[in-house]
Amino acid sequence: MSRRACRWWPVILIMGLVGCGAAPSEVAVFPETANQVNFYDEGLFIKTLPEEAALESGVRGMVLPHHLTASSLIHSGFSRVREGDYELLVILGPDHHLVNRRQVTTGERSWETAFGRVAPASLPLAHPLITVDDHRLEEEHSVGALIPFAAYYLPGTRVVSLVLSTALTMADTRELAGALLEALEGKRFLLLASVDFSHGLPYEAARQMDEKTRRIIDLRDYQGLYDLGNESLDSPETLAVFLRIMDGIGAEGRLLETGNSFEVVGIQGEATTSYMTYLFETP
Repeated sequence: MSRRACRWWPVILIMGLVGCGAAPSEVAVFPETANQVNFYDEGLFIKTLPEEAALESGVRGMVLPHHLTASSLIHSGFSRVREGDYELLVILGPDHHLVNRRQVTTGERSWETAFGRVAPASLPLAHPLITVDDHRLEEEHSVGALIPFAAYYLPGTRVVSLVLSTALTMADTRELAGALLEALEGKRFLLLASVDFSHGLPYEAARQMDEKTRRIIDLRDYQGLYDLGNESLDSPETLAVFLRIMDGIGAEGRLLETGNSFEVVGIQGEATTSYMTYLFETP
């Protein structure tokens, strides 16, 4: 069975959902201790598996949600790069718990998933705000929610995860983007910004807010991005670093899909969460 065919054939065994994994010659050496994926819903993962999507070429970055209500949108994004020849996946996301300290948290351990272990990668990345804390990383759903999708669609690809506190300044994000660009030079990488958009607004108000946010993204208005609150998106810091890196490698972005928790759950209340997915491609 080809690697492509295998990836699109989820099999349910007593052990659970089994993915393709890397070929024996590609098996990595893992640390003994692995992070556990605490944000994975096997039933939802299977239910939202899409039909085989058209492959996209030249994708170097994606903006994806981490709210599992939007599982179908996460599938849709990953499925388009399922045969990408990436040696490294870098996931940027917000630290939902650390709000008062300027810090960027990363980890050194592998991840245990239903599709096998995901190996960590090391980058020559030096920045005074970066701290290694696998326990914090393991408890952060902006990363943990995407790891199973990475294992399923990009088996054998090593992962670097960085979560950013809301206390980072615009200067911090500019410096971090520069450090990452330098560390990633010459590598075949895919960069993910794990971001949910409007929070706590009624459905129609959320749609209007998303239009405003889209204009800011399209204009690369970093000050405007930083002026946005939680009603617009959960991490201007993550998106700022991501967009600077995409600009640095000359990747052009396009909106792929939009969604809202109301459209999935079907309960129109006073508080919804909205989602937008983007692809960034180089010629």
